[in-house]
Amino acid sequence: MTVYLSQGIDYLGFLNAKLRDLRGWSTLLNELIQNADDARGTARLKIDVTDDALVVENDGLFSDCGAAGEDACRLDTVGDGR
Repeated sequence: MTVYLSQGIDYLGFLNAKLRDLRGWSTLLNELIQNADDARGTARLKIDVTDDALVVENDGLFSDCGAAGEDACRLDTVGDGR
């Protein structure tokens, strides 16, 4: 059974506000690179800016600890929240 958790916020509105807070392309690119670097095993990052979309892809690994409803991942062995 799939369980959907409330994000507690208007996610698209939140992202809109955060992206508007960034000042310039260099700040946005730095943030996207940092996010990709945070994903385990990332070796490649692709950023494509088109007239219709900003597409960001990386080859990093997302791991699911199976406890999305908990405050911290039970697989977190170093205490960094991941």
